[in-house]
Amino acid sequence: MRAGRASIVIFVVTAVVIGSLLVTRPAPRKTLPARPLASVQVERLVARDLSPVVERVGILGARRVARLRFEVRGRVVQRVAEAGMPVAAGAVLARIDERDHRDAVAEARARLQQERAAIARDRRLLTLAIRHTRLQQREVERLTRLRRARQVAPSRLDAARARLLQLQAEQARLQYGVDTASARLALRRTALARAQRSLERCVLRAPFAGIVDSVDIEVGDMAGGERVAVTLADREALEASLAVPSGIAAVLRRGQTLTVLLDGRRLAATVTALQPLPDRQTFTHRLRVRLPAGSGRPGQAVRVLLPLPLRKAAINIPAAALVIDEGRRYVMRVVNGVVRRVPVVTGPRIGDRIVIENGLAAGDLIVSRDAAGLTDGQRVAVGNPDTPAQ
Repeated sequence: MRAGRASIVIFVVTAVVIGSLLVTRPAPRKTLPARPLASVQVERLVARDLSPVVERVGILGARRVARLRFEVRGRVVQRVAEAGMPVAAGAVLARIDERDHRDAVAEARARLQQERAAIARDRRLLTLAIRHTRLQQREVERLTRLRRARQVAPSRLDAARARLLQLQAEQARLQYGVDTASARLALRRTALARAQRSLERCVLRAPFAGIVDSVDIEVGDMAGGERVAVTLADREALEASLAVPSGIAAVLRRGQTLTVLLDGRRLAATVTALQPLPDRQTFTHRLRVRLPAGSGRPGQAVRVLLPLPLRKAAINIPAAALVIDEGRRYVMRVVNGVVRRVPVVTGPRIGDRIVIENGLAAGDLIVSRDAAGLTDGQRVAVGNPDTPAQ
């Protein structure tokens, strides 16, 4: 009886234990699906010769800027030019009072006519003086013969000789006047030409076609001397001015054709000036390039494409492959399906590619785009390598 009761107790205890274990057993763990590898686009690097071009910004300005002054003094009586006004070559910009200069021309012309008349008179008088001298010479010879024969008084011979000397002096004076006639006429013509130029300078004209930049005189002002009256700019002939480092200046020359970018256009420009010695403060060379006529307007910014020295066997990467983090530059290199963050030293940018000075070598496989989201040591799925642009 006790044995049966004990069996029942053991059975009940066992059932309770088994039930407790069933209730407290942890739920089976769910198996998570494997995370897919990031797919990356890669490029196999090659070394090749490059003719790089760098871009610099220049400002357009007029090739010719004339700061015009009146070369003679006078009071301004007319102002034609206004800022922004287009003018043709030879157009009148301003005038000063020309009455005094017109009188000077009339005086110089009269003196020239007077000199011509005086020269004609001297030539006629010289002809007469030569005749008188010859006659007096024969008279002196006749009186000399008579004096030898004691048929004339010595005083008469002396008087004839004195008269001969007077006639010879007059002939010499007239001869001098005739001999210097050409020089005297040249002086009078020069004085007339100078007076005419002064009269012409009373009118300020545009030396070339352009646009008036500024006018600094008013009617009633005294003009002349060093005072600038009108500033004129040639808007058709434009040049871009920019500073370039010595490395670029070394491969440029006057007359060379460069490409400039302006308003979405590619234009051919000519190097017109290149400073041979660098600026002492900036260590750059001043460069000017001339653009085709009518291609822009003064003050516009243009981008000038400047050639750099040829780089042989250069390693270059797509610009999209470069990762910049806290000022440092990196490239993601792929080794056996794992990306490695490689620090690099970059050179010039050529189009959409960047030259690598140090850090990579030919044959390296790099992530060519969307590299910023990758981490060092991450496994990736590699797509077909891109072909570098030639």
